[in-house]
Amino acid sequence: MKTCGTKETALKCIRMLDKCLETGKLDLTGEDMPEEMLVKTIKAVGKIGGIKGLMPTRTSTLPINEINLSGNSLLTPPSPTEHSAAVKANLKRRAETVQLIVQFVRVSTEARTVIFDNCNLEGYSHDKDDLVELEIVRLVKKFGAGKNSRYAEKVSLSGNRFGQEFCRRIIEGAYWERNRHTGPKETMPKLFLDLSKNRIIHPERIVDELKEGKTAGGPMSLATTTDPEHVRKDALIVLDISGQRDHSPSAPRAAEEAVSAASLSQPASPVAKPVQDTQALGALAQPAKRQTRQPQKGQPQAVTLETQPLTPATNYNNELVKSIEDLREKREELNRQILKEEEDKAKVQKELSLLTDRLQKVNESLVRKTQARNEYDKTIQETEAAYMKILESSQTLLHVLKRETVNLTKKKQGSD
Repeated sequence: MKTCGTKETALKCIRMLDKCLETGKLDLTGEDMPEEMLVKTIKAVGKIGGIKGLMPTRTSTLPINEINLSGNSLLTPPSPTEHSAAVKANLKRRAETVQLIVQFVRVSTEARTVIFDNCNLEGYSHDKDDLVELEIVRLVKKFGAGKNSRYAEKVSLSGNRFGQEFCRRIIEGAYWERNRHTGPKETMPKLFLDLSKNRIIHPERIVDELKEGKTAGGPMSLATTTDPEHVRKDALIVLDISGQRDHSPSAPRAAEEAVSAASLSQPASPVAKPVQDTQALGALAQPAKRQTRQPQKGQPQAVTLETQPLTPATNYNNELVKSIEDLREKREELNRQILKEEEDKAKVQKELSLLTDRLQKVNESLVRKTQARNEYDKTIQETEAAYMKILESSQTLLHVLKRETVNLTKKKQGSD
């Protein structure tokens, strides 16, 4: 009663648990429960299951294979007037409902299908401190440990407001967690992940990058619902990324794409080719005109090449020498450009070699740190599971202790 609040709520939770045991499903689709009522309901189902003896040991779980909370708000959105700093400061409090429900799914049930469609879910800081996104990512990772470990086969998050970074993070988490599964490839736990109708910008591009191994770890075996059947059958994770909302490019991006499209539509400018000076060639066949320089008054006329009569042979020679000198100047200019570009090429190659070595070291570091992080996740999961069982055992022990205290008190009063 303390958990449920009212007798009606307690009876409703008992009937709900009975239906779960009959169907193997916890279905609250479209109930539109307030957060507080949803939390009470989930807690009550777990406590009633413990009272009924459905979880006698620390690692016992309720026989619920599917959980569907679609249409119920799991996250209270911030008010329009709330400052962004206040939103981030209150994120821990806002994420408590999500944390409780994810913990219930992972520790207290055998769920392999989890459906949180249209649950008002979204990330805020989109980094390692974003508690909402971190908790939701845990749904695609391994539940439990040892022989009782299992993986979700379907996780649906359609109709929420997750973005690009979350899409990449949850796919990476799901894939590498499953990729470490020991055993034949045929027994690897596959996953259908529904991220449709969210706010993911260019989801196809993200999937392609992950498939091609452009992130740490290497290529991933992924497919989308639009791929052929045999591709989906061979993939470890199948994604539904259709129907994204509000994913139009921003104004700068749109302008950039427009400029790019316009440049593609324009014909390429032809490469400049040497122009043959036909007039100069023709001049070689014509006798040059005599050119004389008029001396200034009082000065003697200087005898130069220009004042001498020009024979055809002399004219041809001058034109040829001038043409050759022009060609030499052009050749030297082109040679200077070649030398400069060869220097630039050598610098770029050196930088590329350094960046390649750095990329390799970063990739190796990422692999090591990712493995260490996964070990942390495993330890945290096992510790949390043990802690939840200890809490439940403590409550049972306290109840028994109180009952025995009452009995001893009654016996003492009777003996008096």
